[in-house]
Amino acid sequence: MRSGLQAYEIDGCSLRLWFYGSACLRSRLRMIMSCCAVQDMVAELCVDYFQCYRRQAHVTPKSYLSFIGGYKAIYDARRSEIDRLAQRMNTGLTKLIEATQSVNELSKELAAKEQELEVASNKADEVLAEVMASAQAAEAVKAQVQKVKDKAQKLVDDIAASRLLCLTRETDMDWVHPLVGLGC
Repeated sequence: MRSGLQAYEIDGCSLRLWFYGSACLRSRLRMIMSCCAVQDMVAELCVDYFQCYRRQAHVTPKSYLSFIGGYKAIYDARRSEIDRLAQRMNTGLTKLIEATQSVNELSKELAAKEQELEVASNKADEVLAEVMASAQAAEAVKAQVQKVKDKAQKLVDDIAASRLLCLTRETDMDWVHPLVGLGC
């Protein structure tokens, strides 16, 4: 569509309007016709008002321009609100995309860490198996040492008992020595 002054005929009315190429022609024409229809309804209401109250109210080009100005103010306010909401939505979408990328990166890192954890877990299992084998060997050695210790303790107890018996016999034999020495 090209920009410039263009003539249109709608419902028998001839319009010469300035259009910009970036706007949708059909939407603009509908808007123009709606504004014209509102202005016509206001003119009819002015006639009804005069018949009811006998007071004049006129529809002038200035009142039409005032109506258009009010419409533009409302339109601009709504448009800025929509633009603000669109900006917020775009910001939110950008943050969602960034979060998705971060989650993907963290997922990759997590997969790598899980592999490292698996390797470390396997090494820990091997070390645990070695420790358990060493502990079992140590238990076996401890049991053998305990047997040797028990034997040694029994031997010590037997020697102590024999010594005590010998000492007891010696004291019992002390009265015999003087007699043996006399030659009786």
